[in-house]
Amino acid sequence: AKGRSLERLRAFDLAAASYGAAAEIEGPLQQEARESQAICQVLAEAAAIGPEQAPIPEVGAPIPPAAERESVVELFDRRVALLEALLTDAEGTHYAFVIREEIERADMERARFLSDTRRLYVDGDVRALSALQQLVASHRESKNENRHLLALADLYAELAVDYVETHPPQGLRFDPPRFEELVESAARLYEAIANQDGAPEKLEAARRLEAFLAFTLNVDRDRFSP
Repeated sequence: AKGRSLERLRAFDLAAASYGAAAEIEGPLQQEARESQAICQVLAEAAAIGPEQAPIPEVGAPIPPAAERESVVELFDRRVALLEALLTDAEGTHYAFVIREEIERADMERARFLSDTRRLYVDGDVRALSALQQLVASHRESKNENRHLLALADLYAELAVDYVETHPPQGLRFDPPRFEELVESAARLYEAIANQDGAPEKLEAARRLEAFLAFTLNVDRDRFSP
């Protein structure tokens, strides 16, 4: 029971230790304890793989080469591969759900890392968008689906703001179709969440959409006002 409680707290190493203690006791739960210990040991190993091994550089620090970013992405890939292999053995048990949650968590952290570092690299925006789109597509049945959609909408909105700051609306470099593409992508996602009655994120999405549309009105004013 202690092992079950600890694994739900994601303290997989402590859960494995509890299962190990239970596995030393002769009885009907011995084999189950051994199996749970083995699974929790792999879960603990996977949970330890993350960007802490290559933290995001501080403001003013030299920009790390793209190879360093890729090394962090490879950590997440290794973590997911380890979990997917474990999932094959855990199908039919409650651990299948635990492992799927851990895979989703790894995908979330990968997307967050690429979003946080996107301004450091030429292809940063593309990589961040790709990671968030993959997150949404891979976890459509998740309870966190709307949170993933909100994150993707926020990124499109940030890209629209960045575009305006880099290409002022009054200038010749401003490309209305490119700007509208970003606006429509963000607005469509915000609206999709805001129209879901009963969703906890409904009000949050509606307020973000309202603020974002106010920003676009200011852009139109700057473009057409003398």
